Amino acid sequence: MIRNDRPMISIVMPVHNGGKYLKLAVNDILCQTDTDFEFIAVEDGSEDKSRAFLQNTQLIHKQLKVICQDNMGGGSARNTGLAEARGRYVLFLDDDDRFEHTLVEELKEQLNRLNPDILVFGGDRFHNGMSKTFASPALLCTGVLSEESQEKKILTEYDCQNAILKFTNTTVWNKVFRKDFLIKHHIMFQSNPGNDTLSFTLTALCCAQKIGYYEKILVHYQEGNPEGQIANQYKWPTSIYKALLDGKEALELRGKLLIYKSAFVRYAVQKCMSRLEMIQSFNGQRELYQLLHDYGIQKLGLTEKELKESGAEMYIDKIRRIRMYSYEEYLYKRFALIQGTGLLCRTVYRLPKLGIEERARVVLYGCGNVGKSYYIQLINQKKYRIVLWVAPDYEQILFCVSSVEQIFTAGFDYIVLAEEDEASALNVKEFLISRGIDDNKIIWIPPEII
Repeated sequence: MIRNDRPMISIVMPVHNGGKYLKLAVNDILCQTDTDFEFIAVEDGSEDKSRAFLQNTQLIHKQLKVICQDNMGGGSARNTGLAEARGRYVLFLDDDDRFEHTLVEELKEQLNRLNPDILVFGGDRFHNGMSKTFASPALLCTGVLSEESQEKKILTEYDCQNAILKFTNTTVWNKVFRKDFLIKHHIMFQSNPGNDTLSFTLTALCCAQKIGYYEKILVHYQEGNPEGQIANQYKWPTSIYKALLDGKEALELRGKLLIYKSAFVRYAVQKCMSRLEMIQSFNGQRELYQLLHDYGIQKLGLTEKELKESGAEMYIDKIRRIRMYSYEEYLYKRFALIQGTGLLCRTVYRLPKLGIEERARVVLYGCGNVGKSYYIQLINQKKYRIVLWVAPDYEQILFCVSSVEQIFTAGFDYIVLAEEDEASALNVKEFLISRGIDDNKIIWIPPEII
């Protein structure tokens, strides 16, 4: 049923080589329990049968509008959909994810109740071929908000300015945006393969006068799609820098940078360091490192002074070394540091059977002999995803291990304690629980010497 009046929500979905996942995603949208929405699919020059599927589906479901264009990227496709959207609010979804059939109904209820510029809602993730979902706390973390914000489900001005990038990240698909708000502030997506949504979401979050939230999980994000942007980020190693710089310039243009400078600096340095360490391509890592070394750190404003004032002191040594050393020197010194710790020596402790799901996101706690042994085996097995390696004395291995504080802003499924004795493990466990970590997410198994 097509409504003559303006729909509450416009759903915009960029489509490029959607393959076998597209049909499931589209079906979830067309099976919504509330029909007060329009569905705009922007077919972005697919090389598979995505365009034919959408055009055939459009003949049956009049609520679906298909717009075809040459391959111009996800940012361009979203901008095309945004320009065509008639809804009061716009929701940008991906073509390989899954959605609750009550998505529109529940969002509509919250939008009517809160009347926000942006509504942030819950999501989780699943791996290609697996039915089990995994938590994604970085999408929506209400524990950092004041009691007033939690009670009203609307962020106070203080929380907006001081906790916005701890409360949520720059993912676009778990947020609904008022269209008039986006138009007023001229917020559009960047053409930046590999990271075309960060700048848009960052700008919107910092410009919004009223941000509400709804904790229900309504979107299930798929990992492991070989056509997905995350799986192909290695093709665009500097995309994170381009996205952050565009976001910074957008905030500066709108007079918001001074207000959100500390939040931006913390977010930008964490993103840059994380991407630099995660890139597994030699050429890709060198390209990003060289950019940061030559001018990127300066242009992003990641100076020692700004890092100190923003509460990101833990990154000062890493930033200092990137500015000081060439990439070749960086590799040499990193190798020497790791070798000096014994990390490259023969494995001493056998990684136990953890009893957790494959592809689970793991934080490894501890960089002693047990931690070094576990780290090597985790890397070689490729059974789990190491999202973080932390230790209280993390500076002993400068480029690999991070501060323990990083745990509390990271997205993970389990923390594996690499402690030799039970007493030490219990102390760490008590500390983590006292900081709000679920007991069921903490794993310690007595290490076994090989």
